[in-house]
Amino acid sequence: MLSPAIRKIVDDLTPKVNPKIGHGLAVEQMKKLLAYLDRVARVAFATKPAGFEYTGIRVVAPWQELSIITQKKPGRRVFDLAVKDLYLIELNFTWNGIPQPPRYIQIPFARDGTIVIINGSLYTIGMVLSDPIVSISPSSVFVKLLKAKLTFRRTPYGYYEHTAQGLNRVSVPVVHSEIYNRQIPSKSSVRAKSTLVHYLLCKYGFEKTFAMFCGDIPVLGYQEINREKYPENEWVILEGIPGKIRGMVVSRPIRMAVRLESYTQQMKYFISGFFYIAEYFSNRILLDHVNNPSLWAQLLGMIIWSPDVSVSKLLADVREHMDSLDEYLDAWVQEKLRDEGYYCDDLYGLFGLIIHNYDQWVLAADETASSCYGKELNVLYYVCYDITSSLFKLYFKLKAAGRELNERRVQALMASTLRMGAAFQLHRTHGEVQGFSYSGSNKLLRATCLMVPQAQSNKRTRSPRGDGNNPDRRRDASLAEVGQYIAIPKSDPSGRARVNPCVEFDSSGKIIPREELKELMRLTQLDIGRRNNL
Repeated sequence: MLSPAIRKIVDDLTPKVNPKIGHGLAVEQMKKLLAYLDRVARVAFATKPAGFEYTGIRVVAPWQELSIITQKKPGRRVFDLAVKDLYLIELNFTWNGIPQPPRYIQIPFARDGTIVIINGSLYTIGMVLSDPIVSISPSSVFVKLLKAKLTFRRTPYGYYEHTAQGLNRVSVPVVHSEIYNRQIPSKSSVRAKSTLVHYLLCKYGFEKTFAMFCGDIPVLGYQEINREKYPENEWVILEGIPGKIRGMVVSRPIRMAVRLESYTQQMKYFISGFFYIAEYFSNRILLDHVNNPSLWAQLLGMIIWSPDVSVSKLLADVREHMDSLDEYLDAWVQEKLRDEGYYCDDLYGLFGLIIHNYDQWVLAADETASSCYGKELNVLYYVCYDITSSLFKLYFKLKAAGRELNERRVQALMASTLRMGAAFQLHRTHGEVQGFSYSGSNKLLRATCLMVPQAQSNKRTRSPRGDGNNPDRRRDASLAEVGQYIAIPKSDPSGRARVNPCVEFDSSGKIIPREELKELMRLTQLDIGRRNNL
């Protein structure tokens, strides 16, 4: 036997397993599942859409649960004997002060070792390694909000600068996103992207948008914007590209004069966004009305829906759409953004931040996206996503119905969105829930160390494992501290399929790098970068 002195030396030199990892992060986080759903529901219905109010959540007692899940269906009561690690919760609502029939949902719980049984089969719930809220890749920026998941991309664009040698084309990309979830785009809609600059113009108008996000207001005009009035040593004169829609004749192109000291790269992003809209709607942009958000709202409605819709209908629909965006950045999301160093009071502030930083973010994405530092280990957001998304789906349907609601319609919407068996699809669509088959006795090796990259969390949309262009698949020094190369599966040798059982993270799950390894990791990453460039 080892002497106590030697045993102490070995014990002191052996890294300590993080008990939260050893026993299973899912076990700990899913104890907070009820409080998490309660908080999300309160955020979802904070504004009481159409008089609808969330009043609370509770766990249903077992004897009541049996009666509820075996309610009479046409002709008989049915009870599924297959074992399920699910328990029933009750969500309560009122409409115009009238209590509505509660909605019941079965939610999962995790056994020791993160095991959950669904319909008699064993599964293990892994943790997802994800960005806290903003994920950046070489081709897009993804923002994970409670009410929506937004993906932002850029499209090449440009405009003309007036120089002594003539017109010089300047290439400045435009950032856009499918923020409005249209199921089937209209064939008659304008084939333009919904740009972030357009949304800001719909909210604030031309002058206020440029004043808020660029610090100066350009001068708009036509042929009167010339070198006689705006000399080259003080002003830059810009001009958009002629109309893009077939058959559209542009009688006079819109010009813009910008003070030389204000013509920064940040200003260029907004100028390019303005001229992008002007290219499609040159004859509809009246300079006397550019500060009126209704002008831009009408044009956005033509992009999202159709130019054939009446102006009053377009304006009403866009205003309803914009009103819903005002609620996207709740206090919870704002707090998470502040933790990441992004200070935004509303979604439009976030749009401005993305426009200003998009190019820098994607240029650095090869390094930041492959690193495990700055990311968090999360279970609740992903396991509960089907339920939380149904809460927000109900919110949007109630808001869309508006004054047409009656009590029967309210109950029908609740029944169609808040379904009791939402958790039954966990093992089919959730990448963090995987089949469990293991003959050993060490839960650390097979169950509690399971980790899934964010891109693999959805089985329907996840990227192929062999995609070498995906930064999530590349080598990075941080994997030596956060990932694991011991008990790794053959299907994913990158080190991201298992977490280091000794890794440290804070109460929110955010990875805490070890200070004593900082210099070693920096040197290792430099060496990896050199090898990648060979």
